[in-house]
Amino acid sequence: MPHTIHVCFALALVVGLPVVQVLALTSSLNLPDARIRLPNKECWLFRERRGDTVEHLRRQSIRFALSPALSLSYARRPWHAPVLSLE
Repeated sequence: MPHTIHVCFALALVVGLPVVQVLALTSSLNLPDARIRLPNKECWLFRERRGDTVEHLRRQSIRFALSPALSLSYARRPWHAPVLSLE
């Protein structure tokens, strides 16, 4: 695989996948009739608490999406690979 294709694929995996995941989760939480499954749903999605609950779910979904991105970006750093000298 050529280097440029490899770099583009790695960037799409490290950056693109979490972005798509966050956009999908946050857009689904913005719907007024979102199907959110929680224990004690009546309590947590009551009118007064719904905004705080949805905001907490949104923050946790962003954290969930960023954790694989951070680990993949750490694994993809160029100084991590051994340097081969051809001299």
